[in-house]
Amino acid sequence: MSEKPQHTEPGSPELDILNEILDRTMPQISDPPEEAQQESGVEAENVSRETPEEKKAAPPAPEKNKRSSVYVYLAVLFGAAFLMLLLAYFVQQRNNATALDDLRSTSTASRQELLEEIQQLEEENESLAQEKQTLKEELEEEQDRAARLKETSQQYWGDYFQMLSWYDQSNLLDCLERANDAGDYLLMDVMVQDTDVIFNQSHPDFSNEYLIPAQEAQYLELREELFQKGGIMVMEGRWSEEDRSDYTEFPVVGENIYDEGVIKTAHYLYAIVRHYAIDPGYAARLIAVEFGPNTGNREILYYGGVFKEATVEWFEEIRSDLIDQEYLVKTESGVVILKDLEEQYYTANITSYGDLTDG
Repeated sequence: MSEKPQHTEPGSPELDILNEILDRTMPQISDPPEEAQQESGVEAENVSRETPEEKKAAPPAPEKNKRSSVYVYLAVLFGAAFLMLLLAYFVQQRNNATALDDLRSTSTASRQELLEEIQQLEEENESLAQEKQTLKEELEEEQDRAARLKETSQQYWGDYFQMLSWYDQSNLLDCLERANDAGDYLLMDVMVQDTDVIFNQSHPDFSNEYLIPAQEAQYLELREELFQKGGIMVMEGRWSEEDRSDYTEFPVVGENIYDEGVIKTAHYLYAIVRHYAIDPGYAARLIAVEFGPNTGNREILYYGGVFKEATVEWFEEIRSDLIDQEYLVKTESGVVILKDLEEQYYTANITSYGDLTDG
């Protein structure tokens, strides 16, 4: 007779340890079919051999049911976990698809915006290129216009300077004629000394490109008459500085004939009668500054006895005309001053114009 199989009672320590081991491990769901059949056969044989008393004494075996419940529980857990993982996978896929769609949409929008911005920049670049070309053409036109204006201005300036030179030369000849008619050879000598470089092509420093032959002939005739009548003009010579091959002569006032102050007064007087026609403001300044009281030139002109009466009348005629043109002002005390110094003169209450000019 075979031995009775030993069964573990429910709630015993051995069952608890077994359950804990089953919980921590993952045993196979079922035993191999052959072992199950052998075990089943053995149990059947044992059952058939048991006596009725033994059957009554043997307690039921709950182990198999317990193990099956555990396996079912584990299967449910694994199934639930699998379903959760599957659900999480689908949710993740959906989220990824949504994010991908958003990314594609954003990428498409960004690409479209970028293309629009590129197109806008190209249009602006083309517009700026056209504007640059327009400005370049305008600049070229303005440069051409400026070049034409410069050329025209230079031509006008050349014409103006030529006309001014002709007028100055004609005025100088008129002054020489008037001094010659007055018999004022001192004034005429100073004029010839200063203007010989303008009219005489033989002068070593001659450079007048606007000289008219008729004016040169008139000047040389007046100069020759001065040499014959004046007696105070002499010729000085000079060799060329480069190789001393050319010797030229030019007129000067003889030395020790007149006092230095008289010669200076004659030069101022010549400057006044010359600039009166072309620059009356400068002539007025010379009269106010160089022929005011206490300057010495006024006394030499009026009382020195070297200038002819007609020359003095000529000077007074010019001064009166400059007063009428308001270049000069005659004060209550008889002092002639420049118009722009009138307020300063009366504010300082100065009676001597020499004091005013010294200040």
